[in-house]
Amino acid sequence: MQRMTKGEHPSASLRLQALIDRARELGPIAMAVVHPVDEPSLSGAADAAKAGLIKPLFVGPEDKIRRAAKDAQIDLAGIEIISTPHSHAAAERAVELVREGRAQSIMKGALHTD
Repeated sequence: MQRMTKGEHPSASLRLQALIDRARELGPIAMAVVHPVDEPSLSGAADAAKAGLIKPLFVGPEDKIRRAAKDAQIDLAGIEIISTPHSHAAAERAVELVREGRAQSIMKGALHTD
């Protein structure tokens, strides 16, 4: 991104792109994606992986993850799935992955937060 002079303000999209570019320079981080059993959580993680920002670890019921990916036409090649019986177990396992050093961050998928 071109340096700006004092008083100039980049558009929001330019600032976002600059932030993405800086993150990409750091390399992808391992991210535990909790209960990604819907299109938005799957596609968000897949898009971030394609952009070189994350290395996703999908944590949740494997059959539901695969079914949702198939329905959304999202390729799971190269994405590790850590199977758990339900969303609460997925959240617990994601925290364990961070504690173990296998993941650096957690992304909320399709689970309730209330």
